[in-house]
Amino acid sequence: MRPARVALFVPTFRRPAGLERALRGLASQTFRRVPAPQVTVHVVDNEAGGPMAGLVAELAPLLPWPVLHHCEPARGVASCRNRCLDLVAPEDDFAVFLDDDEVPRPEWLDALLATAEATGAEIVQGPVISHYTDPVPDWFAEGRFLQLGPFAEGETLRYGYSGNVCIRAEVLRRLRPRFDERFNATGGEDQHFFIVLMRAGCRIVTSADAAADEWVPGSRTTLGYMLKRRYRVGATLALADVIEDGRAAVLLRRGALAAGSLLAALLQLPSAVFRGRAAAAERLGRAAYGIGQWGGLLGLVHREYDVIHGAGPASAAPSPEERRA
Repeated sequence: MRPARVALFVPTFRRPAGLERALRGLASQTFRRVPAPQVTVHVVDNEAGGPMAGLVAELAPLLPWPVLHHCEPARGVASCRNRCLDLVAPEDDFAVFLDDDEVPRPEWLDALLATAEATGAEIVQGPVISHYTDPVPDWFAEGRFLQLGPFAEGETLRYGYSGNVCIRAEVLRRLRPRFDERFNATGGEDQHFFIVLMRAGCRIVTSADAAADEWVPGSRTTLGYMLKRRYRVGATLALADVIEDGRAAVLLRRGALAAGSLLAALLQLPSAVFRGRAAAAERLGRAAYGIGQWGGLLGLVHREYDVIHGAGPASAAPSPEERRA
């Protein structure tokens, strides 16, 4: 098996500490399951003037691969990810995305590529394990409200997300998908993007060992933030359906699903209260998700990316105990 050619993208916006952790994590990659790939790391700075250029130049010598800095001045998460798509070269085999608040574990890229080789899937998704930069309420830690995974190896997913994902470049060249810039301030651009790919016949599978550690600031560990995020996820999912199928076609189907989700959450809430605050918060989150779907049908979507959530000190790193969590 020849070494794969990989375009590895780290979109970033005003998170120097997070970006440093991400690049240091990339410097620690090891390969045992696949031949060491030929990688080009692209840091795409989503701010005019490219303020992360100096940091990238400082850290680039630590990595075993070329590290290129790009500036995408059009503000917005979808615009930044579209710039990444534009940088996929004709000879690339895979496009891999890592968020700037994530730290890949040493076996991360090896596992993503090995799962892609073993399954033949067009898209491989890795788990994102939450850690916290500030003291966090016990109920929030217990609920793991922001964590994605853990996953079994080769499990088929019915959704995708743009942090910690590997996509076959051939799919991008053939289908030419884009991140819809109507989601620039809200997020949810990845929900829509992967819905489009799945409808085109692409399969998303999981790679159990391709874990990245996500560092979550205190501002994202409150009940208010969690409910706004669940509302936003419901709203952007409904909006994605409207974009693809039209409002009239979606209204009855999505409205009924939203009503069912909200009713079930409210009926289960009294019993959940007796099981603890984490269970009660989860039911409230489901209710917010149901309300959010109605909001999306009406165009009322929470602008999650109007607020920049920090990522803690650059020296922070998960302890061995946290890595085993």
